[in-house]
Amino acid sequence: MRFGAPITIVRVSVLIELGPQAISLVAPYFQQERDASVRKALVHIASQTNSANAISLITEALNDVEPSVWKEALDGLVSLGGPKVLEVMRQAGRRAPEKAEWFDEAIAQTAQDRSS
Repeated sequence: MRFGAPITIVRVSVLIELGPQAISLVAPYFQQERDASVRKALVHIASQTNSANAISLITEALNDVEPSVWKEALDGLVSLGGPKVLEVMRQAGRRAPEKAEWFDEAIAQTAQDRSS
């Protein structure tokens, strides 16, 4: 499977419908992809699987140099939620103090969702 830009809505929908199985399909492409819009789409797909298997890929995306990609990753973690995600965000926030405000907001939102 070759992704390339642009990823069509049909491809995205099909991959999301695969659920957790989509992670093993998109992860290798994320690491090789040069186009930020494609990396962002791959992170979105991983996030929409609602699978703990997506956490590794999404965590990797937090280190992306392109703001649209790491922000998509942060949104994805918030949507996944849970204690493991909270710890991932705390650790990533400590490694990237320039993004602290973004991480703090995501952590607060995730913790609030968890307590509801």
